Amino acid sequence: MSPLPASQPSELSLPIEGEGHSPVFLARDLAEKTLVVLKFSGWGTLLGMAPLLAGLRQWLPSTRIVFATLRPNAMVAERLPGADRIVYLDDLSPGGAVSLRALLSLTRDLRRERPALFLDLQLHTCRRTSLFLALATGASRRVGFVRTGDLVRMRGLTDPLYHNRAHPSRLAYEQAALLFGDPALVDTRAAMAPLLEETPLDRGEIPPQIFSQPHRILVINPNASPRSLERRWPRENFARTAEALLRAHPSLRIVLTGAAGERAETDRIASALPLDLQNRVLNLAGSLSFGALVSLLRRADVFLTNDSGPLHLALHLGTPTVGLFGPTRPDPAGDPDHYPNFSPLFEPHYCSPCLYQAPRPPCGGDNVCLASLSVERVVREVERYLARGRSWKASPSAGEMRTTGARGAPLARFTPPASDIR
Repeated sequence: MSPLPASQPSELSLPIEGEGHSPVFLARDLAEKTLVVLKFSGWGTLLGMAPLLAGLRQWLPSTRIVFATLRPNAMVAERLPGADRIVYLDDLSPGGAVSLRALLSLTRDLRRERPALFLDLQLHTCRRTSLFLALATGASRRVGFVRTGDLVRMRGLTDPLYHNRAHPSRLAYEQAALLFGDPALVDTRAAMAPLLEETPLDRGEIPPQIFSQPHRILVINPNASPRSLERRWPRENFARTAEALLRAHPSLRIVLTGAAGERAETDRIASALPLDLQNRVLNLAGSLSFGALVSLLRRADVFLTNDSGPLHLALHLGTPTVGLFGPTRPDPAGDPDHYPNFSPLFEPHYCSPCLYQAPRPPCGGDNVCLASLSVERVVREVERYLARGRSWKASPSAGEMRTTGARGAPLARFTPPASDIR
């Protein structure tokens, strides 16, 4: 196997615009070898990885691809294209801590794979854990993202990539993809298709009365990841919004969704409604598979949600979505031109965004940024979609990986030390 071209270390290496782009890692260099791809974060971000994994499979046909993620992401990970094997890390606590036993178990598992290349896609959280795994596996080339001051990761990664936190994560994945091939050549619709599929069994999980009557359907997800509960709009605001919309629209039915551990939150919202309205609300939190959630969101008239995994799923499905933001800015969630059925609501505050920017929320978790979003504003935005009827039913977003082209350097890559893939 011929070695990769040597490069001289420098602070930052950027290709000159217009000169084209050549992959750094070629199929012949990774033929019959193993590539480990790691992404721990919530399943919403995994949706945006589908084109990257499909591209890796396309560019590296004879490479064994192992994907490592968290156990709660299994329902999405099992639908992702491209991986020959999926391995899981168990026991991640809400605070992001990992049990030593679970970490050592995953380390042993990945070491047995003897990877030649480790692709660390952690952007915000668990980055020390992911770097430890990259080093512990013995991979000779370790690719990952770094930010200003990331001295440990800069030294631990052989091929560090610049992470611009102002952009959506899918553009960071595109930067990683450029190391292997041209993202513009990936069939992104085909890559997303397995994630957006539904079966008769999936549809069967939804109570038939929801769609058997000529009702308007509003799906509400009042939850967010337990690792960042400050992303939740106050539950009393959800209850007031639901009451206002049910009063104004007699044909409207509301479906509450969430994980099994979030059922108590949705129960409180449903019970806060007046008794004469409660029979028009169905609480399905904890009772839907991923496929059933796809089926439900595909048929909903509107989806009202905090910044969470289901929000990203709805964007890919093309469902009219009202997203509530505070600790995170709406910019990285979706480009309005790319997702025309997306209405992100956000009230600017000096301390926002704080998630992934500060070690803890400046407000101590009292998310004044989200609380300042008025019920009246949210109701108006939901009603705007309800007034459109179901004429929105168009093709879903393809979730394209779009090259940066003339808008910036095609690959923001720190020059690695000269080394071969072994």
